[in-house]
Amino acid sequence: MAMFVLTKVLYAKQQNHKKMEAPEFSKKEEQRLEALHSYQILDTEVEKEFDEITVLASELFDAKMSSVSLVDEDRQWFKSTCGMKDKETSRDVSVCSYAIQTPNEVFEINDLSKDDRFKHFPIVTDDGKIRFYAGAPIVDKNGIALGTLCILDDKPRSLTEKQKTRLQSLANMVMGLIESRLIHKHLNQYIEMQTKELKTALSNMKQEISKRKLIESRLEHTLNEERQISELRSHLVHSISHQFKTPLTTISTSTQLIDMISNPDDKRFKKHLSRILGAVQSMSDMIEDVLYLHKVDFTKLAESATEFDIGKSIHEIVDQINLESGSRNEISIEALEESTHEFHSNFPIIEKLLKILISNAVKYNAPDSKIHIQYSVTGKSFEFNINNKGVPLNNENIGQIFDLFFRGNNIEEKEGLGIGLAIAKKLVDTLKGQIRVESTEEAGTTFFVMVPAIDISKNQHAA
Repeated sequence: MAMFVLTKVLYAKQQNHKKMEAPEFSKKEEQRLEALHSYQILDTEVEKEFDEITVLASELFDAKMSSVSLVDEDRQWFKSTCGMKDKETSRDVSVCSYAIQTPNEVFEINDLSKDDRFKHFPIVTDDGKIRFYAGAPIVDKNGIALGTLCILDDKPRSLTEKQKTRLQSLANMVMGLIESRLIHKHLNQYIEMQTKELKTALSNMKQEISKRKLIESRLEHTLNEERQISELRSHLVHSISHQFKTPLTTISTSTQLIDMISNPDDKRFKKHLSRILGAVQSMSDMIEDVLYLHKVDFTKLAESATEFDIGKSIHEIVDQINLESGSRNEISIEALEESTHEFHSNFPIIEKLLKILISNAVKYNAPDSKIHIQYSVTGKSFEFNINNKGVPLNNENIGQIFDLFFRGNNIEEKEGLGIGLAIAKKLVDTLKGQIRVESTEEAGTTFFVMVPAIDISKNQHAA
């Protein structure tokens, strides 16, 4: 009987000891959970941007496993994992629950099997037999830790201070992605709401027009509708572009920082960083095209003209595009006729037009194929053509290639929104020029452009 009582007392003390070892949750846990839920990321689908970071973490730190772990009320849910199969685990056996208690530092356990808090956890005792854990808190702008980017290994080890800094930089990139996807979701909801209200307003307006049956009134209302749609579209475009630029800048800066401090001989790691920076640059370019399309008044672009050297401009633009894109394409430039070096036109328009069409040729050119640029310039006109050997356009696509947001059959997996060629067409029309495209299997795709010179004397007299 005495032995039974003694055993019961020891068991009670053991349970009290375990309770004391459990993580002491912050007094602001309710606010932390509210912040976590506000990002609307729990139980969402797999996203490659997050997976790329966990893969990068495993490779960078030579870790068996890594995960983006978000700590909910009674569970930890994994947005992304590398080397793990679980989608979530109980918070009672979560090391990350401890890590979020210190949001300003990386939480590291060199050997979980020797730590009384964790030695009975399934990740330590089950088949995986995890020993090492390091978790960098994923902290929002208010200093609230939502979870961690953690790495795990099956052997005891430790991180240097430099490695901890790198791990925290990756966690900050995860936070940037979480904020970016929330902004994108809210903007989509806002656009849908505004579109619905706009459709309702247009419907009511059409009913009013039909009741009055007056042509003059109908025209007035129609013009108002178009102006309202244009203003709303412009507002939405500027709002979306502004909201996207901040997280893109954060991701780009963090990636460049990691690139600077990483091992220059680690080619696989460098390749991952290059992919991240490439995706950020691609998104930034698309945003700039959208902004350019909506903020530029094309009716006023041709009002000012200057004298400039066409041949020199073409060579400089090609050099710049090759430098920015890291292109390996060979680009040949041939002057068919150059009776004058100076051409009278709006230089920003010509420069933008050449950049769009040459960049398009580089983007869609077949590997190891040469891009050909031919031009002729006289006092009256500037004509050029740009040829690439990529996948040819079919006849149906040729008729729509300059339509806004149209993407042809030759896009494959190339990123874009179908804006560049629409801008090019607007620029050519602004200069009262002509643009057309031909595309065949044998000759490739060629864009032909003719732009007349602007009479500078008329602009000077008008001024």
